[in-house]
Amino acid sequence: MRINSLRLLNFRQHAETFVEFGSGLTGIIGPNGSGKTTLLEAIAWALYGNPAARGSRDTIRFNRAGARASVRVELDFELGGHRYRVVRGLTSAELFLDGGQQPIANSITGVTDLLQRRLGMTRGEFFNTYFTGQKELNVMAAMGPAERAQFLSRVLGYERLRTAQTLVRDRRRLITAEISGLRSGMPDPESVRTAHADAGRRVADSAVRAEAAESLRAATAARLAEVAPRWETAQRERERASRLDADLRVAEGEEASLVRDADRVAREAADVAGARAELDRIRDDLQPFTTVVSELQRFDNLCREEGRRQTLLENERIVRDEIARLEERRGRIGSAPALEEEVTLELEKKRADLEAAQGELEAKRTEWVRDRQEAE
Repeated sequence: MRINSLRLLNFRQHAETFVEFGSGLTGIIGPNGSGKTTLLEAIAWALYGNPAARGSRDTIRFNRAGARASVRVELDFELGGHRYRVVRGLTSAELFLDGGQQPIANSITGVTDLLQRRLGMTRGEFFNTYFTGQKELNVMAAMGPAERAQFLSRVLGYERLRTAQTLVRDRRRLITAEISGLRSGMPDPESVRTAHADAGRRVADSAVRAEAAESLRAATAARLAEVAPRWETAQRERERASRLDADLRVAEGEEASLVRDADRVAREAADVAGARAELDRIRDDLQPFTTVVSELQRFDNLCREEGRRQTLLENERIVRDEIARLEERRGRIGSAPALEEEVTLELEKKRADLEAAQGELEAKRTEWVRDRQEAE
């Protein structure tokens, strides 16, 4: 396993830190409490999650960060010919493989289990071997020889090697058994030699036929090389003929459309000429009626004036009669205020009747004009 880079956001003493590791040894120097051990803790936390961190989830967040501030550790490392990038937060985790954009695991448990399988060791084994903190080197010293051997065998992969050796031995026994079965089922050597001779003759015949086929193929290839230019020329001519045929069909369609338009224009011109002739004929027929129309208009004006004069004369007569009656009544009543008021009311009533009569007269006149127009 080779670590390439480590990025911390709001993790312990680190508000935002990025460390890029070279190919050699990397030394981290700083005063106590500056966060040197936190870098190692962040690596373990990225690989194994919350159980690999000191304290609780609440103590992991940077003390000057907000209560809802994001906590994230991003670890980039290489293992077994592949490059991994794990991004872990307090409530999420994602694992990317070989620079991919889609994660191969996207849950806290899934990322931890997958990394544990790829590393081949549990969190305890990782902390007691490759990742050992201060004052923790006496763990292996406290183990007995058998326990230490078993521990190292599991960490260094010797158990997988023994498993592979067992599988190889089993596979060898199976292959040996298959060879024995094949040998027992093989025919006698004479029949095998006869079959081999027949196969040799068939191979010779096939070689002769192959040479003949190759000669035929070469001749055919030569003829094809001769015909190919002419075929390509014919193809080009065929495509050109197809384009010309398509252009011809388009031109014929346009010609037919133009012929139809010309016929339609000719018909419309004939219709216009006929309509013009009909208009001239009607204008000649209506010429004698011009004098009659003028005389009719003059008579209409005289009729309207006469009706208006008669109406005014009738209104004048009615008003005079009414005034005469009022004068007579005024003369009779003298200076009686009550009778004067009555006369005034009566006069207003008569005036209203006069206006109503004039409105009715106007309506009758309008109706008469409408009837006359309908009669005309």
